[in-house]
Amino acid sequence: VCLFDSTGYFMQKESSDRKEKPKIALPSGDAYAVLVVGGTSSEVFPTPKRPWRDLGQQASFLVNMGRVYQALAKCMSEDHIICIALLQETLSWLEECVKVGHPPCPEDKTEECRKYYRIGTKERLEWKRQQYKDMLSNVKEACKPILERNGGCAHYDGKQVTPETIINVMTGVAPEGASSPTTLEESGSKQAPPVVPQKGVKSVFLWTNTHGGHHAVSVGVEERKKEGEGQGEMKPKAIDPGELICDVCGKAHLPDTQLKREMSHDHSSLKTREWFMLMPYRTPNTALYDCISTAGHVMDYKAPNHLSSPLQRFYWQHIFSVMHKSQKMEPGRAIICLYQFCTAGGHLKWMENSAMETFHRTQCWPVFMMATAREQQYSLGFSFTNIFLDRLVNELKEDDNNDSSSSSSRKTSTTLKQLYTMSVEKYWKTHKVEATHNKRAASPSFKYGEIEFVCGKESGVLDISVERLFLNKKKPPPQQEDSEPKKTTATT
Repeated sequence: VCLFDSTGYFMQKESSDRKEKPKIALPSGDAYAVLVVGGTSSEVFPTPKRPWRDLGQQASFLVNMGRVYQALAKCMSEDHIICIALLQETLSWLEECVKVGHPPCPEDKTEECRKYYRIGTKERLEWKRQQYKDMLSNVKEACKPILERNGGCAHYDGKQVTPETIINVMTGVAPEGASSPTTLEESGSKQAPPVVPQKGVKSVFLWTNTHGGHHAVSVGVEERKKEGEGQGEMKPKAIDPGELICDVCGKAHLPDTQLKREMSHDHSSLKTREWFMLMPYRTPNTALYDCISTAGHVMDYKAPNHLSSPLQRFYWQHIFSVMHKSQKMEPGRAIICLYQFCTAGGHLKWMENSAMETFHRTQCWPVFMMATAREQQYSLGFSFTNIFLDRLVNELKEDDNNDSSSSSSRKTSTTLKQLYTMSVEKYWKTHKVEATHNKRAASPSFKYGEIEFVCGKESGVLDISVERLFLNKKKPPPQQEDSEPKKTTATT
């Protein structure tokens, strides 16, 4: 069986039956969900090449979030679902687009903007206006429950959509400031934004939809020698992987092969690359990045907004710190992550790192992390999330229906592992073309959307029923029949 030591971590007790699976007792409490929609600084800020904002990508991300919210609302209380997204900001932007037929821009840039979006005729302008109108309608429809419950915005909106907000919400720390986007009065919300409580939580489901990325571990700075824009400027100096084996191809990226790009991908390992997902706004708290190699990168919070900076990136080290703190606060709390973005698999690598297992016993943490693409692959969008949640809701319905059946015919509750396996099988039936392509691909980096997962392999998390992990809606008490029959009145 799995016990906890004084530090809050799992301790494996010797058992006479070596084949016995470790069982986990979730803390008493409720299930929570944190839904995160990220983005890039070039979406929310003008750039030198495009001097206006373009939040078009946010619309599809927000529709996805709305669908996830509505699916989870069938499993858990809506006040246990926390949203971090540019919802109000994107809706305001789309409303302006509907008015003019293109993204709002400085008056002297109108012609340039229309040319950029190929708006040369009145017909094309009306078509674009209708396109933005449809996007606006789709976001409002998908996110209707969120907008109604929270005064027209996400729980954390606007400039609060930062890496630090995710960390604070997941660890039960109320962020500074009142509510999204700036204050309670401005947002229309009637209460302070929620966080996952530090106690009384049996599980947390973290879903993220954003852009993923990675950069080389930097060991200093060097001059940019390549001819062209930026020549002579300083840039991060990447670590030399030497003869270190790459996790993608299983080979060393020696200088000659690396320069010729024969490997088709950057050297991939926790020692040579930093993995992150993007948030639209920076956090001023640079201390969060002390454990990340940032030499040569923009670490000035006040630097021009269009410049990419680690301060807007949520790294794998951040989710590790969240899970570490969660297990200290409430040992046994299950955390299920679904990363929906490109290169998401890079965020899973630390869970199987031998040093992590030795010093932090991560193999005993009740953690289950899913990625919709391997570490250097493109994701195939929302399909896996949709399949996973649809399957979840259906399984919970079946389990609920079986509650009233006799014990002899009652179906065994679906486990997390079974739910994942069924979802992956349906996913590849949906993506037959991509599956065929992947079989023929010469390198793993040439493949698309391979689903993978990692977990605390000695925690027993795979065998926990999805009902225990996701369900916390209280069933109404059975109605008692009145001792006296009710009087009825005839109606015509």
